[in-house]
Amino acid sequence: MKHVSLLLLCCLLLSPALMAVPKVAQFTLSGDLVDWNYVPALFGQKRPPCLIELLDGLEKAGKAEDVTGVLVVLDYPSAGFSQWEELGLAISDLRAKGKHTYVYSAGYSTGHYFFAGHFDTILCHRSGLMTTGINLESMYFKDMLKKIGAQAQVVAIKEYKSAGDMLTRSQMSQYQKEQLNALLDTYEAVMAAALEKNRNMDRKAYDAFMDKGFISAAKAKELGYLDALVCEFELKKEIRKLELDGQAGKVIFTKAYDPGEKKEKLEFATLLKSMMGAKTDDIGYVPSPAIAVISLSGMIAPGSEKAQHISGKKAISLLDQVADKKAVKAVVLRVDSPGGSAMESDEIYQKIEQVRKKKPLVVSMGNVAASGGYFISCNADKILADDTTITGSIGVVTAKVSLKGTAGKLGISIDSLRRGRHAGAFSLYKLWNAEELKLMEDFAQECYQDFISKVAAGRNMTTEQVNEIGRGRVWSGQTAQTIGLVDETGGLRAAIAQARELAGISQKPSVVYLPKKLNMLEFLLQEMGNQAFAPAGLSQLAARYKQEIACLLTIFTGEYRAMLMPMHVTIR
Repeated sequence: MKHVSLLLLCCLLLSPALMAVPKVAQFTLSGDLVDWNYVPALFGQKRPPCLIELLDGLEKAGKAEDVTGVLVVLDYPSAGFSQWEELGLAISDLRAKGKHTYVYSAGYSTGHYFFAGHFDTILCHRSGLMTTGINLESMYFKDMLKKIGAQAQVVAIKEYKSAGDMLTRSQMSQYQKEQLNALLDTYEAVMAAALEKNRNMDRKAYDAFMDKGFISAAKAKELGYLDALVCEFELKKEIRKLELDGQAGKVIFTKAYDPGEKKEKLEFATLLKSMMGAKTDDIGYVPSPAIAVISLSGMIAPGSEKAQHISGKKAISLLDQVADKKAVKAVVLRVDSPGGSAMESDEIYQKIEQVRKKKPLVVSMGNVAASGGYFISCNADKILADDTTITGSIGVVTAKVSLKGTAGKLGISIDSLRRGRHAGAFSLYKLWNAEELKLMEDFAQECYQDFISKVAAGRNMTTEQVNEIGRGRVWSGQTAQTIGLVDETGGLRAAIAQARELAGISQKPSVVYLPKKLNMLEFLLQEMGNQAFAPAGLSQLAARYKQEIACLLTIFTGEYRAMLMPMHVTIR
């Protein structure tokens, strides 16, 4: 009888009804992916997920013992190469923890497939399409300016500093082609290595894959690029079959770890504070020990503390919040910027110098931290970048456009009275004369010397060494590490670990992210009194070429000393 009871107990314990049910954590990526999204979703909608929250959600799913698998659905997201790189590493970590990983999309672009290659199983819609190859484009306005009677002058320090080329050239210079080709080589090397490791695709097979151009999902599966084809309504059924190895049973799907599923909450106390005009964006209480991660994303340009781009006032306000906070033991700056105003960049640089005297400061570079973006990073205690980060561009560019010919075509004549030999130097209706051009060249050279001196001090180099790798040239994060512009290659998680080590934090620290998330009322009140650097409702064309438009805005709004990256790169 005793043996029978024991047998019945074993049968009950092994019964499918009592065994642990597989659980799959589901994530959805859509829209333009940003590093940190503190702007709220309006009227009860969901806040779009950002890279930092996605990394947190994936990490939590990896630590959850009841989660057996992770499914990521790609709903036509757009992201930079380094963002795909960091997300891919997070998926590799999940696989190392024994989690089954699945990715699904209606179709795959090159960037999507680079990310998807890190998963155990790649699924696609039955009627999907794969596109392969990497295309970099630059826009040029020389011929347009000529047609409207306008003329441009550009002073660039030095030969690789090609941000002004859009005004004076009709195609890429040899220096632009050289540095862009070097970036493409890094992208290909990183992607080929990932696909070889995760998909057993050697370099010959990779080259053949990149030359496909576009192929149907059915053909892609036949060639081994995809693992399964399903319609979206069949997806969970297919995942259930894979999780249970073809056996009958139940699988739980949960969106609890997906930051995009969280709805905005407006606390009554915060609502009252906002209505009374009180500050609600302070860092507030932070459990000690803490590491503060400050996201600095976008163009660097003049603006208020509430600006959506990077302004000196905004960055200084954020750094001040953490500098004197005793609970915050270290700071990580997440920089994703092509640069902009030299003056605003210097404001941020000087404030970083002050903060470093109080606590360790580490820079984590995102998609791009070049020109002014590198200027505000160069004096950090440690600099980390992804292999595919675009950085460097240590140089200065200044430009001027004369609309005198344009005015003449419209029958408009210009007359002026001046006091001072060069009083009209910045008029929109004249070019610099030879003397003024020389003055501007000297000024730009002085700015460049200041730039390389700061880099030399921050990176423990001589100015001669910095000049050799400067000259306006952009580098991939991978190459930047070999020439000393960054310390290590690694993502945000590695930067936080580095900050913890520098601060000597033994216990697990809390991590606080800034700017602090805004609720809907705070955002609306802020925007009512905020003059944005660029219109929020840009058309699709304007959004695509925002780097070029920002450069033109910089020229026409009077910032004659700029630190701008010479291109805008998007991997689609």
